[in-house]
Amino acid sequence: MARINLSIPDELKSKMDLQGGTANWSNVAQTAFEKELLMIEANQQVENMDDVVSRLRASKMVSIEDVLPDAKEKGRNWAKQGAEYVQLKALGEAHWEGMEGGYWRSAGAIAISNHENELLDDVDTHQINDFWEEWLEMTWRNDSDVADAAAGAFVEGAVEIWEEIKDQV
Repeated sequence: MARINLSIPDELKSKMDLQGGTANWSNVAQTAFEKELLMIEANQQVENMDDVVSRLRASKMVSIEDVLPDAKEKGRNWAKQGAEYVQLKALGEAHWEGMEGGYWRSAGAIAISNHENELLDDVDTHQINDFWEEWLEMTWRNDSDVADAAAGAFVEGAVEIWEEIKDQV
């Protein structure tokens, strides 16, 4: 892995030092660099269709990266303030590893179900969309890829809370 030297204002460094070891500043910087590069790519001039595809992929990634931290925090808040026991348990015990897409429907169905044995196929799509609109302030119509990524981050945040408390309830 390459190394670089970076200059920052003394005041910023002091604030960072006050945080102790709570943040991996190298990862924070890498994420910021990656996001800036995506934004540059998204705004580059296009000369052919490959450039158009690259520019739009970069733009899509910027959109997705912008919603993830907020969506994860909203998932944590839902788990703390809005979830019922059976909902949070079902979400926490579902198998999300390796899942690419489908969070909107699957997680939404679990989150609105009120019974452990409720058939998730029978859950109304409108209810799922209403749930996400309330908790993520987002609809599927915004952009399905971005919405699904946000739902995945929401699940991650909620499952973090479940993992912290599941042995205590």
